[in-house]
Amino acid sequence: MTDEAFDRLAEEFFQAWVERFPVLGTFLGLHEYDSQLSGNSRAFYEETLDFTQETRRRFEKLNVEDLSGSRRLDRDVALYTLDMSAFQLGEMRTWESRPEGAEDLGESLFPLFARTFAPLATRLESMTARLRAGPAYLDQIESRLSHPVKLWTEMAIEAAERLPAFLGAIAQQADKEATADGRNAFHEARGEAEEALQAYRAWLEEEVLPRAEESFILGEEKFARLVELRGLGRSPQEIRALGVEYLEEAKRDLGEVAAVIDPKASVEEVSERIHADHPADFAGVLEAVRAVNEEARAFVRDHRVATLPPAERLLVEETPTFLRPILPFAAYMSPPRFEKVQEGIYIVTPPSDGEDLLKEHNFASIRNTAVHEGYPGHHLQLSAANLHPSLIRVLAGGTGVAEMVEGWAHYCEDLMRELGFMDTPEIRFVQLQDLIWRAARIIIDVDLHAGRMGFDEAVQMLVKEAGMAEASAIAEVKRYTQYPTYQLSYLLGKHLIRGLREDVEKRMGENFSHAFFHDAIIYAGSIPFYLLRRAVEDKLAKLEEDVDDLY
Repeated sequence: MTDEAFDRLAEEFFQAWVERFPVLGTFLGLHEYDSQLSGNSRAFYEETLDFTQETRRRFEKLNVEDLSGSRRLDRDVALYTLDMSAFQLGEMRTWESRPEGAEDLGESLFPLFARTFAPLATRLESMTARLRAGPAYLDQIESRLSHPVKLWTEMAIEAAERLPAFLGAIAQQADKEATADGRNAFHEARGEAEEALQAYRAWLEEEVLPRAEESFILGEEKFARLVELRGLGRSPQEIRALGVEYLEEAKRDLGEVAAVIDPKASVEEVSERIHADHPADFAGVLEAVRAVNEEARAFVRDHRVATLPPAERLLVEETPTFLRPILPFAAYMSPPRFEKVQEGIYIVTPPSDGEDLLKEHNFASIRNTAVHEGYPGHHLQLSAANLHPSLIRVLAGGTGVAEMVEGWAHYCEDLMRELGFMDTPEIRFVQLQDLIWRAARIIIDVDLHAGRMGFDEAVQMLVKEAGMAEASAIAEVKRYTQYPTYQLSYLLGKHLIRGLREDVEKRMGENFSHAFFHDAIIYAGSIPFYLLRRAVEDKLAKLEEDVDDLY
């Protein structure tokens, strides 16, 4: 009976969570939620915390010895997910400090606008409904914002300034494709939402900003607790030491690769030359990104790097305006779990400072970033993860498993170079620059949230060590302040996955194959690394058991 009890509880937890957060339902492809927004008040967050704690107690009561198959692992995934949610809601309590109303509203509309799962007229109805709910959503923020942070308030003001431009882009498309009734309803809701956004901005500027606190840090004790909850297997200082080690090694290697490219040039001169080799305009950037993704997909398929999921595809789109302040380069939106076609969206940010930022979209970086975001990086991994039947693992992906998701994508950069897809000195140079960036992220993540490094200091570290343009570095650090332990996950995750591969290679010997190892990871779902290791070991044990049965 315990298997049945577990399945009922897992289904109940999933349904209750999606009903509580209907925008998540849209991202997952559950379109009955497309017209709804979540609550945004203090009472909503406190009730969600109570629900999380009670649900955890119910999972803990289930006897793991009575569970069969992958349910044993799923129970631990559920406990992890609920522990992380409870910590975020009850200990971090950023909902008391971040007035992210405009950003939330924009993110609720973006998948409805960008994804073509239904005619625009149908999707426009849902966007209109969410816009109509927008003013109330913004109003509720006042009840919860007891400790506003100055930087996050300034970011919220900027998002509110930029969101109307995105609403205008939706309106332009609606005018071309929607019915007269649909257009009129959207324009009316848009007008009401923009009035509410103006009032919201004025409230932030006049009432919130003057009382906002300077400090955004989580604090050393809570940061250490968060690292422990994520099961990363190292203390913050051990993780920081790993970042320092990688940083020093990558800087040495960068000088050696620069000498290969041009023995007479400095590292800075080689970097400038590589960054100057970019498309003539942003349209050329999008074209180049699309071409490299097609090439990488074919390479993964033909070289049996991993198994491509059926019915997957990848769109490349321009980053919407309201997200550009925190996404200076590129990002990825995973395919909806419940859609037949697994369509991911790779968003690329146009330069806001002319030629200077266009250099960040140089041809070598485009190739390396495409591998990270597309094939065999985020798009392949998240499309494959969506095929796992566990609803618990679906929810785990939203609670901090970046060492798996971002670590995998970072691992893929090295993997594709090792396999010959992009083995040129110029690409190796860019990869080492990115490795320096990821190592700096570890140091910044640990020091920033422990209070040992300030915002400006973090920006200057990215400028100095990673050679990043200051505007891009500022956008990066803004995001770092909001998501402690996320930034360290890229390099640490790659490090952990490489270590796991070495262990599996030793165990399998001549029977090892990239396809087996990579499929074991990406088809396990997006789960924390310590549980992913268990899933891979279980798969190995089953494989060895099947081999023994032959004799």
